[in-house]
Amino acid sequence: MHIFKAVVDFGGVTKAAAQLHRVPSNVTTRLKQLEEGLGTKLFHRHSRKLLLSSDGNLLLAYAEQLLRLSAEAELALRSGKPRGKLRIGTLESTAATRLPAIILICCILACCFVSGGRDQPQGVPDVNSAVRFDQLGQALPGRIGTPIAAAAFLC
Repeated sequence: MHIFKAVVDFGGVTKAAAQLHRVPSNVTTRLKQLEEGLGTKLFHRHSRKLLLSSDGNLLLAYAEQLLRLSAEAELALRSGKPRGKLRIGTLESTAATRLPAIILICCILACCFVSGGRDQPQGVPDVNSAVRFDQLGQALPGRIGTPIAAAAFLC
């Protein structure tokens, strides 16, 4: 898609090849492979000019979306921002008295909620509680990443 888009953007194979640091024959081969794979002509060839066909215009819209999504995915993965679930296991008494403050601190420090560019939370706390601490492990084996005991947060 990147090569196809470059040919469209730069108006031909030679200019696209120069921008992509490839030889023109490689770009031409890749375009022909793309056309063969899709079973359609993407360009009308007139002497040395390439004009997009109707199928080429359709593919261009999808190529732009794919390349935009690819860049967005790469940025999201390289951002280093926390995402996923913060799994917390705690006693019910601790959850009632201490957990709201802990979650608030996490939110303030961007530990739990990080803006994803769309004002959506990237990390979401998943809280599980039990009456006795030993019940947490029995009810949710392997699911708790952060057990919280009341003694750990003395004021």
